[in-house]
Amino acid sequence: PDPLHNVTLALTYTPDIVLINLPSNDIAFGYTKKEMMDNLRLMYLTITATGAKCFIGTTAPRNDITAAQCLLQRELVDSINNNFGVFSLNFWDDLVTTDGLNRLRDEVRDPGSDYHLNDVGHNYMYLRVRDKQIFTVAAAPLPIKLTSFEAVLKNNTVALKWNTQQQEANTSFEVQRSN
Repeated sequence: PDPLHNVTLALTYTPDIVLINLPSNDIAFGYTKKEMMDNLRLMYLTITATGAKCFIGTTAPRNDITAAQCLLQRELVDSINNNFGVFSLNFWDDLVTTDGLNRLRDEVRDPGSDYHLNDVGHNYMYLRVRDKQIFTVAAAPLPIKLTSFEAVLKNNTVALKWNTQQQEANTSFEVQRSN
C-alpha cells in the first residue's frame, strides 16, 4: 500500500465516516475478485473497529478492459452490495451501458478517457452519496457517552433516568418512544 494514500493514514485523522471507492483499477491491473473483496473487507473491518462508519462504493465500468474483465466488474457490484448491504454505494447502475457489454456510457464519460467520468458522471456519484444520507445527524456518532440508562415503571408511568459523560456544550435530548 502507498503510505501516503491508505486507510491507516486516513484513520490518523479520526474520521467519523470513511468512503472507499476503488472503481476498477484493481481489475484493470489483474487482481482477482477474491483479492479485491478480501481487501475491501479488511479495510471495512479496520475502519469500523475504530468506531467510524465505512461505506464501500461499487466498481465503475470502464472501456479499456476485456469483456471478461467487464463481466468481473459486474460480478463485483453484486458482491459489494451483498457483502456491505446498507454500507454499499451503488455507482454502477447510473454509469453502465444497457446493452449487456458492461461498458461506461458515453454520456457520463470524459471524451478523452476510457474510464474517467465527466461532470454528468460525477454528479450521478454525488447523488448516490447524497441520497444515502450518510452525513445526516442520524448517521453521525452521538456527541456524548451514555454511561447509564434506567427505565422504571411507577404508577403506570415510565420514569427515565440517564447519565452522560463527554457531553458537548448545549447538547439537548429528545426522548422518543415506540412499541
